[in-house]
Amino acid sequence: MRRHPRRCDVDGETGRVVAELDRGAVECEVPSLFGKVISAEVRGAFIVAHTDRGKASFHATGELAGKMPWHAMVKALRELCLDDRVADRLELHITHHRFSSGARGRSGVAGRVLIDGEIVARGLEQPGPGEFAPRALGAALASYLHLTPALALVSDDALVQAFALLDRRLGDEEFSALAKPPPDAGLRYWFHRLRGSVATRGPG
Repeated sequence: MRRHPRRCDVDGETGRVVAELDRGAVECEVPSLFGKVISAEVRGAFIVAHTDRGKASFHATGELAGKMPWHAMVKALRELCLDDRVADRLELHITHHRFSSGARGRSGVAGRVLIDGEIVARGLEQPGPGEFAPRALGAALASYLHLTPALALVSDDALVQAFALLDRRLGDEEFSALAKPPPDAGLRYWFHRLRGSVATRGPG
């Protein structure tokens, strides 16, 4: 029996992709920073959208169907958002018990953020000062990819604000005009410090 490929309907202008799977339709929204969506296909457990600026992948099954996986979001952040001067100095990690016995927390999820190889913040189920909830970091990154830095900076989510500080679309003069967050501001403090180490002021 011949198998027909599962269909993906694409709206290139809005970035909307609808994949028709055996268990029903899965809808994905490709962030606009990827540019125009050209086509999409189902590859195993993932839906892959081909765009002007590369590929965007989404879960096709399970509770996360239609959402970008962590590794795809980090790749998009690094390639499409991060200022080139800081991209290689920043590491974002989320681990799960099923992948790493070193993960901590009852939820089976932990994380860490490193700058220049040093851990500056940890992700725990019950975060304390300078720490973050791993799922909150993932949700913030997913939201951030759909925003401009200007919109992110007025977000109610401090983690979303933090990502804007490292964005190449935020000019050095605009960055320099921002108030410096206090040391207890978690990732906002560390990301501000990282961007400040490379930012240059314009004339005047």
